[in-house]
Amino acid sequence: MAEDKSAVRVLGVRQLGPERFPCVVLEWIGRGRVLPVWVSVVDAVEIASLVSGQAPDRPSTAQVLADVLTRLAGGVDELSILSNVDGLMVAQIRTGGGEALDARPSDVLKLAVLLDSEVLVDQEMLAEFSLSIPEEELAEYLDVSVEPPADAMAEGSADNADEELADMLRQLDERDMPGDEQ
Repeated sequence: MAEDKSAVRVLGVRQLGPERFPCVVLEWIGRGRVLPVWVSVVDAVEIASLVSGQAPDRPSTAQVLADVLTRLAGGVDELSILSNVDGLMVAQIRTGGGEALDARPSDVLKLAVLLDSEVLVDQEMLAEFSLSIPEEELAEYLDVSVEPPADAMAEGSADNADEELADMLRQLDERDMPGDEQ
């Protein structure tokens, strides 16, 4: 794993806010923090289906891409979310043959589920955009739980979490919601 990236795992797909925009909730493993990734409704449905183990009758585009990468490109070495530029997350697929392919975060998340691979996220991005939300609120509002941080004091207090989430929600507008569409 690259030193400047940390592993995340998909906790689930949720609809957030009064508008009920779809969001994939990622856990920053070992830090007790979550990273929201806003996706389209179509991507949210597909990711939720993949996470629950439901397979369509015919292969989806993500399943075809996974097959092509596995059979023709030497597999996948790394799936990563690299940055957030003006509210647009940038992701990358690194093949076994050394090729770096620009991708949407939703596509990287689909591949991670299909290939049972981890997703790596830039640590600076995680530090800036992940949220520390008290465990009871994660359970109540998102129906998820995260591993507590290895050093709870290192990441700040839970007292700050409510204000951090409220600030994030105040700053959102409709241009932020599609997330990874281009």
